[in-house]
Amino acid sequence: MGKAERKEAKVERDEMKKVTTKVKEAKEAEAAWKAYEERTLAVLKQEKPGLKMSQYKDMMWKTWQKSPDNPINQTTLADSDRWQPDRIARMAAAAPEHGGGKEDGKEDEKDCAWCKIMKDKICKAEYDDAYWSAQGENDKSKASKKKEEEERKRAETAAKKAEAKRLADAELEELGKAKAKAEKAGSQKVTHFQLQQQKEFEDRTRLEEQTERDLASRRELSAEQYARQTFDACMESQQGDEKCMPLFEALRACMAQKPSLATMLRGMLTGGGGSGGQR
Repeated sequence: MGKAERKEAKVERDEMKKVTTKVKEAKEAEAAWKAYEERTLAVLKQEKPGLKMSQYKDMMWKTWQKSPDNPINQTTLADSDRWQPDRIARMAAAAPEHGGGKEDGKEDEKDCAWCKIMKDKICKAEYDDAYWSAQGENDKSKASKKKEEEERKRAETAAKKAEAKRLADAELEELGKAKAKAEKAGSQKVTHFQLQQQKEFEDRTRLEEQTERDLASRRELSAEQYARQTFDACMESQQGDEKCMPLFEALRACMAQKPSLATMLRGMLTGGGGSGGQR
């Protein structure tokens, strides 16, 4: 059985169910009306004797519309909003016009103009009800399909966005790891270079300090001490020359007494004491 056939069968079942329900309610309404008619008619005949049957039915109809025995008055708010053919059927069964104005109310139904009019209205209303119900079901089906399609598209869009976000997060995480690794390697390289520079700087500083200390120690020597050291060096270099020994000894004795002589001697030994020798 195809989809269209199943749908058609469902519509037929629903229609049969509606008809069965309407027939049942109409029978219940008719039975309720008859029971109410018997009770009320006896009371009215006692209270107001001598009236015609049509008058009694008019009075009963007015009280019937507000009676709690009336099935229409027993419906809930939701039931009262239902479609009208059920009420029309009850009205047709309970209306005074059903009896054609005769006291016995036994007029044949096929000759009753009221019944014919009401039957035509009920049939038309039932047809309209079935038609619009089917249209409503079709509209509801289309609306539900459209809603399902929209929900499916939203779900697909959400899934795509979630996947794109996951890929973007994974890419950012990889980039972050690569950046951290590069920064770590760069920091290690810079640290090694800085250590090498620091070592070279310390060596150079140490050498400069040593040189400065040497120069300072040399500057701290007096001219006489410098001359003596130089003279001692000269004597050692001239140990083989016996002619120079007395001279060096005399100079050494003079330097001990006159520092100026040591200054002159230093100038002579370093090559800058020509003028000093002339003095």
